[in-house]
Amino acid sequence: MATGANTHSLPQLIEALQQGGIAIVPTETVYGLTARADRKKSVDRIYTLKGRGFEKPLALCVENLDMAKAYGHMSGLAEELAAAFWPGPLSLVVKAKALKSGTVLDPRLYGKDKDGNKTVSLRCPQSTWLSAVNAMPLALTSANLSGQPDPLNVDDATASLGEGVDVILNGPPCAVGLSSTVIAINGREASILRAGSLTPEDFVSFNIQGRDWHA
Repeated sequence: MATGANTHSLPQLIEALQQGGIAIVPTETVYGLTARADRKKSVDRIYTLKGRGFEKPLALCVENLDMAKAYGHMSGLAEELAAAFWPGPLSLVVKAKALKSGTVLDPRLYGKDKDGNKTVSLRCPQSTWLSAVNAMPLALTSANLSGQPDPLNVDDATASLGEGVDVILNGPPCAVGLSSTVIAINGREASILRAGSLTPEDFVSFNIQGRDWHA
């Protein structure tokens, strides 16, 4: 098991992900667990290691708004929020796009909205390692056993899941210390699926409609 003093380099992270490995990585919210989102065995390992129910979709990690547009329908509101808060502690659940030929994400990256439309949760963390992975589609979730506290530093993440991963990338303690706020978007309507460091008060200038936005 690696510790904060015995972790891996950025080139080792990239190589491991390219080969289908899984890794612990720092983000601004909590330490994350990541692997290729287009490789079933890699996604299997995330669910098994965390003890996570297969009915709970994983987020897709994106480097920027352009990458997000390749995977999801970024409506006017979604694009406005991404421009304002990305990179940062906001995950946007939007309708999924049909992907280009040859590009396939594991089905467990997708959910469904109330109308039965396929959705994808897009997360753009404020992390220096992200630009180095060359737009690989990565699944991302917190690096802890399901139901246990989120890890806020590399030692906590390593103690929780370090025995089961291929690479541990060190970084500073998490600046935010709360999971990302998750917002589902349909046109100008939105609903908060998970509270985080961002609250409705942070979005008052965006003319958001929906039952969560009465404040």
